[in-house]
Amino acid sequence: MCGYRLEVDEETKRAIRDILSELENPVRLTLYRGKFCEWSDVNWCDLADQLLKLLQELAPAGKLEVQVRNLEEDKNLQSLLEPHITSRVKVPVICLDNCTVIFLGAPFGEEVKTFLDAVLLVSKRRTNLNSEVKKELKEIVSKLPRKLYIVTLVTQMCPYCPYAATLSNSFAVESEGKIVSIVYDASLDPELAEEYGITMVPAIIMGLEGFKGRLEFIGVPSEQDLLERIKEHLKLGR
Repeated sequence: MCGYRLEVDEETKRAIRDILSELENPVRLTLYRGKFCEWSDVNWCDLADQLLKLLQELAPAGKLEVQVRNLEEDKNLQSLLEPHITSRVKVPVICLDNCTVIFLGAPFGEEVKTFLDAVLLVSKRRTNLNSEVKKELKEIVSKLPRKLYIVTLVTQMCPYCPYAATLSNSFAVESEGKIVSIVYDASLDPELAEEYGITMVPAIIMGLEGFKGRLEFIGVPSEQDLLERIKEHLKLGR
């Protein structure tokens, strides 16, 4: 054990229970652990494990299923992330259902709200995106040659990151599997921020090859702006 224990007061538990009471369809949360956690000052895998089990306890019976697996041994997830993302993957990795939404890093701080919002999105299978955006997105993703990755770089203390991440997650949920939203704790990979010249978050990278994409936004884009960039990637075939 890492020596850290997740402490949550009763008021916070009640607030989380109220949020999770809105769950409709069951959601499977799969936590992938790995050696990287053991090399860190804080074992975020242990803390993420505690968080997911707490959410399962606070959710209505049968609405949250929590699995814990080893990233190094899961060929399916590695196949999904290869060839360009795997070299950057740090743990913990949390997949929601079929990995339409993926969190890289433990969702604490401002990311707790983002994570809970993502769980509700996946459970309800609908979003608050503008109806015209939804319609146009459906037409666009039907033409994508392969999965499009939207990588949103965040930090645990960033107050604007939840809005950017939830927007990306909403596009992924509406895409019915053609878009994968990856919410990435930027502190796990300073080299990535340096490579793209990112000096502040939220930042959004987009491409048909995961992290080998293009930096599209610094800050929170509008729904229409994000849709327009998806169109560009369809035209570029990248």
